[in-house]
Amino acid sequence: MILKFNHIAASTSHPYPYSRSHLWQILSIALKHPLVPGSFLLFSLITGHWVYQLIRIFELVTQIQNNFGSPNIFFANLADRTKVIDTAFLLLSLIASDCIIIYRLWVIWGYHWQVAIIPALTTCGLLACSIGTTYQFSQYQAGDNIFQLTSGRWILSDAVLTL
Repeated sequence: MILKFNHIAASTSHPYPYSRSHLWQILSIALKHPLVPGSFLLFSLITGHWVYQLIRIFELVTQIQNNFGSPNIFFANLADRTKVIDTAFLLLSLIASDCIIIYRLWVIWGYHWQVAIIPALTTCGLLACSIGTTYQFSQYQAGDNIFQLTSGRWILSDAVLTL
């Protein structure tokens, strides 16, 4: 991404290369390229996933210190709010990365939409299955086996539809 900004900065002619107007010009050109906002989106989604992982670890440590249960019970609770949000971040980052891959495939194959139509349809299916997986995690009850419920089918379809 830095190379993209450097390429744009070198290709634009401006009498004052480090002025504020030149930097805004570089930024506006870079944001028109779909990989730059896509990379920022992917970075923010992965960062959100890791933040919620750390929040879950802190909740686990406080739960163990207060003698509220074992780590197995904590990790088995899929309906916990932080786990549902963490799963949503994870699945959204998969969708964003698939969209970036589809865009790059489309560009490499000379902007022929016929090449990108099947991966785009699988990404639409992944979006639907991600919504279903997140909803099923929110409806999880203690003691349920995840692979014998409908959520197991949603998870399997997520794995199949990921590029």
